[in-house]
Amino acid sequence: MNLIGVPIPFPDDAMPPEGQYSSREELVTAINAWAAPRGYAFSVKSSVVTPSGRTRVIYSYDRGAGKAPKVKPAKERKRKTTTRRTGCQFSIAAKESLCKTVWSLTDRPGPGFDRHNHEPSFSERAHPVHRHLSSPDRSTVH
Repeated sequence: MNLIGVPIPFPDDAMPPEGQYSSREELVTAINAWAAPRGYAFSVKSSVVTPSGRTRVIYSYDRGAGKAPKVKPAKERKRKTTTRRTGCQFSIAAKESLCKTVWSLTDRPGPGFDRHNHEPSFSERAHPVHRHLSSPDRSTVH
């Protein structure tokens, strides 16, 4: 929400464009570069090797759906805990080609996978994926 309490929506182009990538690393870099200025990030939700030997990966919002924490009564709790999870199901699918040289990025069919249930983050730094040092910065540190 902004200062006057009005929710800030995600841009209409929040979903990364479908496309083909030469490696899984290139695909991950591209989708997170797309997501960063729009207030979110992707992480691997699941990865499966199909019987044909192809890998299929679901990339979901990094603060999205997950196991709900078990809630104990307040008098039994020793600490006040919190979670970053929002229950957001926003996600995309990537599939490796049979020749294992191309990765295809596609939207997931079904309701809920193409929209967020929360506001965008105010900063890229809100997501651990976007806090990594770039290669030139890493070489300077080492």
